[in-house]
Amino acid sequence: MEREHTVQLITVSREFGAGGSDLAAELGRRLDWPVLDREIVHRVAEQLRLDERTVQHFDEHPPSLLARIATVLIVSQPDIYSFPSDSD
Repeated sequence: MEREHTVQLITVSREFGAGGSDLAAELGRRLDWPVLDREIVHRVAEQLRLDERTVQHFDEHPPSLLARIATVLIVSQPDIYSFPSDSD
């Protein structure tokens, strides 16, 4: 007879500078659950039998200064545009 196996898991989605790592650490502490923030790279590399540096390349990284500037320039900000009035 097969036993049903349930997985108890919480994922924390975050953005750079939003404190998601701190939130996950505190939640893990309160629930007495492991938090796989930085350790996930090691576990994936081990499971796939790859070098950790190879896996690290695919891990999330804070955006570079150039990426943050590009994001601001790409997102339209209507308040910076000036349109002529109907009477002009």
